[in-house]
Amino acid sequence: MATALRFWAPNAGLLISTALLAGMAIAMIQTLLPAIIKARFAEKTPLIMGFYVTAIMSGAAIAAISTPLLASSLSWRMSLGSWVLLALFALLIWCWQLKAPKAASQTIAPAPAFSFWRNKRSWQLAVFFALGTSCYVSVLAWLAPYAIEQGLTAKQAGLLLGFLTSCEVVAGLFFPWLAMRSRDKRQVIAILCVLQLLGFSGLALLPDTALLLWVAMIGLGIGGIFPLAIIITVDHLDNPVQAGRLTAFVQGIGYIMAAFTPWIAGGLRDSLQSFTLAWLAASSVLALYLGTKFSCISAFCRNFAS
Repeated sequence: MATALRFWAPNAGLLISTALLAGMAIAMIQTLLPAIIKARFAEKTPLIMGFYVTAIMSGAAIAAISTPLLASSLSWRMSLGSWVLLALFALLIWCWQLKAPKAASQTIAPAPAFSFWRNKRSWQLAVFFALGTSCYVSVLAWLAPYAIEQGLTAKQAGLLLGFLTSCEVVAGLFFPWLAMRSRDKRQVIAILCVLQLLGFSGLALLPDTALLLWVAMIGLGIGGIFPLAIIITVDHLDNPVQAGRLTAFVQGIGYIMAAFTPWIAGGLRDSLQSFTLAWLAASSVLALYLGTKFSCISAFCRNFAS
């Protein structure tokens, strides 16, 4: 409904309202699906979650790149509203799968109430998710302008963003599969954090040396951390309903925190006339530190159950 309204959006106010409505729907979908994935795929949850999150990232990038191209031949209203076709297609797929018979293993037991607000681990997971998401939205918003400042053309900057997305897709498929091989995922998280540290540091300090290498490292790091942040969240609880509630808390807090980062990065760039500090801020070691905390998952489950 929100996307369809964009065919007739007369002003910026209605356009922003449709973004708010669509954003609310997206938030609810992204909260519900991890619980459904955990209920239906059990031990294959990391692999399916990798597919799911990779689709989110690649879909967002494809839409961001192709919408201006569509607007060049159509109007902006037609370009923005045309995405309603994908929403209708998704609705048809969902209605079709609802008719499929449920296996006994898919039955979800009721979950007792639990307050995540007073739980330290819940906040650690939320901050970790916020850091990974902050890097993702910041690089998606500012990589192209940064590349243009470095002397690339607008077309080359768009291709660079496409290259970043390709690396994210590869990482989103590979690293969840790698993480599935062990319940302790700290080593995989450490690798991804180090890739981000090196990539953002390279953008900040040595942009003329190996731009493609830094972008590849960032893409691999972001593409792996984003699904891993959700995977380790649902791993903390065996009950899919409880895991869904925890995921809702983590994503809710995380997205609120991450929403400010592109604006902060833009402010740093405007005040300093450089992206250097913004990229260095994105390479925070806090995510690496938090990643070392996610080993005692079974203890969290026992505390939760008690």
